[in-house]
Amino acid sequence: MPGGDEAAIFKGVADGADKALGDAGDTLGGFAEKTAQTADDATDRVLSTEEGNTKAFQAIKPEGPSTSVASDNPALQNKISNILEPKAGDAGGAGGAWEGENGLHLSAEENAAADQFLSRAQDAESNITPVVMDVKDGVPGAEAVGYPDFVLKSPESFKRKLATTLAESPTRDLDSALADMKDSVRYTLKLPEDSYTDGVNQTIAKFHDAGFENVKFKNTWGSDAYKGINSFWRDPQTGHVFEMQFHTQESFDAKMTTHDLYEQARLPGVSPDEVQSLQNQQNQIFGAVPRPSGATGIKLPGT
Repeated sequence: MPGGDEAAIFKGVADGADKALGDAGDTLGGFAEKTAQTADDATDRVLSTEEGNTKAFQAIKPEGPSTSVASDNPALQNKISNILEPKAGDAGGAGGAWEGENGLHLSAEENAAADQFLSRAQDAESNITPVVMDVKDGVPGAEAVGYPDFVLKSPESFKRKLATTLAESPTRDLDSALADMKDSVRYTLKLPEDSYTDGVNQTIAKFHDAGFENVKFKNTWGSDAYKGINSFWRDPQTGHVFEMQFHTQESFDAKMTTHDLYEQARLPGVSPDEVQSLQNQQNQIFGAVPRPSGATGIKLPGT
């Protein structure tokens, strides 16, 4: 707290007896310590979000229709707030279980497997990133968003997604759930709208030249909902699968704005009506995103 404000607030106390002044000093010290800790916690929460840049975080809180829907439903508002300001799950000690929100959980075995997977992802990233950045540098106008700080998915985000996948599986098959975790290493390439299609096609060709094997390619530019391209590739050196998303500035902004609505809709216990409300909000935001010329026709060569 600045000295001028401090003096103004405690002026009356300072004019009293020495004991009162000492008490006021103790109170101020405790307040300052608590305020500093609150600021640190808030910073940690911002940095732990999926993309973490200031502009995207400010844009992430929906306005207009999304605000009114949430405010009409206190339970939904509370759940959305929990995601906008995520609280870390209980990772337990070595060999312990993990607990998340809305009953999401990983057993000790599942949690240990998640940690091992993340360790392999970290090793693979050091091999994949130099190749991806070299490809990016050869594509005019391409920008790597979230690099280097958010290339690796955070343990909290990874475990929340793994727990959600397991919760949706009636057999709770850990091996298949881990096989579906294709974004532990992930990149986002943002391209100018007027050269988007050429830029994506150039990147795909360069990925093939580098020996990356495509695992999945999903182009949703023709959709009324999410717009962009999410692709997944296997690194031949490590065998690890990573994600590459292709966006324009507008589609990336829409993704950031709707990300927590998407996560909220997947939580256990969310009613069908709430899911539909959240989906409608996402569709409205993505509906305003311009489609780059030729984007709907982008596909892998030979498909």
